[in-house]
Amino acid sequence: MSPFVVGTTTKKNRVYRRLVSIINTRVRKGFGVAVPKQVFDEYVFEEFRQFAENHFVFAVRTLMGFINNWRVDFSLAEPMQYVFESGSPGEEQLRQIWKDCMLHKHSKERYGMVPDGVMFQNKRLIKPLQAADILAWQMQNNMRRTVMIGRDPLDRSLAHPGFLMLRDNRPMELVFYGREHMKKAFENTRAYHDRTGVWPWEPDSGAFLRVMRTEAGAI
Repeated sequence: MSPFVVGTTTKKNRVYRRLVSIINTRVRKGFGVAVPKQVFDEYVFEEFRQFAENHFVFAVRTLMGFINNWRVDFSLAEPMQYVFESGSPGEEQLRQIWKDCMLHKHSKERYGMVPDGVMFQNKRLIKPLQAADILAWQMQNNMRRTVMIGRDPLDRSLAHPGFLMLRDNRPMELVFYGREHMKKAFENTRAYHDRTGVWPWEPDSGAFLRVMRTEAGAI
């Protein structure tokens, strides 16, 4: 059952299937990162907060790394327009992340960022934001069903049917950080610093995704 429409279960399912069909037809690539706040706060260390002050910033910065990989894989060089929901709780943090990324000399090449390439819009008017909202809800729902109770986020039998419609045989890159994933990721980050003398997020290290991403449950 979907939270995005009202009416009978039959109507909800019918409308949701139509929405997913539209999304799947038009979306070129989907990304999602699920990070439990409590687990992040339990294992994060002070130096890491230079890179990501909280779980939300960590998730967004990880997504930016995925976008960089995607652009490299498909030899994408053109700038992109980033659209976020206006008035959301994380708007100020998103604005700061954008400013920080724009300071990087490779921001246009890696992320397609240009000075006027970000907008904050009303999701009632900008339909792609609604598609992102649906995926975010399904990611959160799947995290509650799996990661938060120590179960495998990749287990299809535990997934919401609506989530399977979005992800099955689709160009998706979805990652769930469970407790052990998060613990191991921070351990790897410290180990990288001990080995090299620098943190993996420092300019041009190119190591952040190798240190962090491979430890999470990925779809």
